[in-house]
Amino acid sequence: MLGGTPPFVRYFTGLLPAFRKDPLALLTSLQAEHGDLFTLPLGPYRFLVVNDAEHIHTVLTQHGRGFAKGKDARLAAPLLGRGLLLSEGEPWRRQRRLVRPAFRAEQLQRYADVMSRVAEGVLARWADGQIFDLDEGMSHIALRVAIGSFFGAEAEDALPEITAHVQTARRFIIDRFRSLIRLPVSWPLPTHRTFRAAVQGLGQVIDRFVHARRASGAHAEDLLGRLLRDLDDPESPMDQTELRDHAISFLIAGSETTAATMAFAWYLLATHPEADEQLCVELEQSLGGRAPTIADVPSLAFLRSVILETLRLYPPVWLFVRATTAPFALGRHELAANTQVMISPWLSHRTSASFEDPEAFRPERWSTGAEPAAFIPFGGGPRLCIGREFALMEAMLVIAHLRARVRFQLLQPSTVEPEALVTLRPRGGIPARVRLLASAGSPC
Repeated sequence: MLGGTPPFVRYFTGLLPAFRKDPLALLTSLQAEHGDLFTLPLGPYRFLVVNDAEHIHTVLTQHGRGFAKGKDARLAAPLLGRGLLLSEGEPWRRQRRLVRPAFRAEQLQRYADVMSRVAEGVLARWADGQIFDLDEGMSHIALRVAIGSFFGAEAEDALPEITAHVQTARRFIIDRFRSLIRLPVSWPLPTHRTFRAAVQGLGQVIDRFVHARRASGAHAEDLLGRLLRDLDDPESPMDQTELRDHAISFLIAGSETTAATMAFAWYLLATHPEADEQLCVELEQSLGGRAPTIADVPSLAFLRSVILETLRLYPPVWLFVRATTAPFALGRHELAANTQVMISPWLSHRTSASFEDPEAFRPERWSTGAEPAAFIPFGGGPRLCIGREFALMEAMLVIAHLRARVRFQLLQPSTVEPEALVTLRPRGGIPARVRLLASAGSPC
């Protein structure tokens, strides 16, 4: 696998060169060769890759009682700081309690209105025959939805500025992910300066949102409203820096993963016409030509199955790491303290023990409503993604809005190759042509 790599180089790098080149292929190959538990040497570190559903369940549910965030968390720390995604222990519990009301049912209704408005706005700008990249287009939609949902519709004017900063920061984190040597971000290198400027720029945008909300006198229950309420509490340890960290964390986590899910869903529908036709029929029967609302979500069962199957085949978070905080017995295996346990949804979602014909796109497998333990696109246990229902609802409403009015024709109908970056994205994008249904004569 390492070819002609000299032994002394192999000693220091382990499988890192192969992992950097194609981590999905490497993990798949090692799992086929060694089974559901094997060691992965990457540079100076050793990871224990766990792919047994029962062991994965144990690791995820014991977070805080035997496991904590692993070494992968350090990668995003320069961008996400002390936000909810990276915090641990009592700070995490306090933060989770703080933002939970922002994801209650009554708030999801307001967010659904934002999602519908953004989708309708995109439809109004598209022309029949227009060519664009589905990955880039869904990123634009998801980021606008995140801004409008978490910070208010008035904040959406900052979309171009936020997009530029996010893209700069994302490129830096991706390069850092691929790098064998990760120098401190504080070092005065050109790429480090550019990254720090992007993070500072995002912080300044958040500060403007805070100032505008205070000036308006509004007391919303959205994410910004919850953060401001805690910031103003004299008993709270939150400061302006932590508020920025939370805001940036939700802005990126609330857009990056959903954008990838929607892009891959469009690809799968375009390459599986029978599924696309079934979705078309469901939309006609459930909506009758009107725009979807949050009230329609429960009736769009096949669309939800398409989203779940997309998340199974192309999990945006394709890898995460947990570290033992003390010696821990994982089944028959005794793990030392600080063992780095690697879990890959890319692997667990492709196990034949949990999914029949795992490489196939089969939305009907979700018709029972049951989700196997091996299905972990949102993590699990106490660290289950707090935005799970927000993400599922966004993907469903946006796709329902768009598919009822347009069809996408792929310009390169060959298989799209997933690229394992910080999140899983389609390599080279997904170029497509927009076909407005009115002009294409489709019954949908």
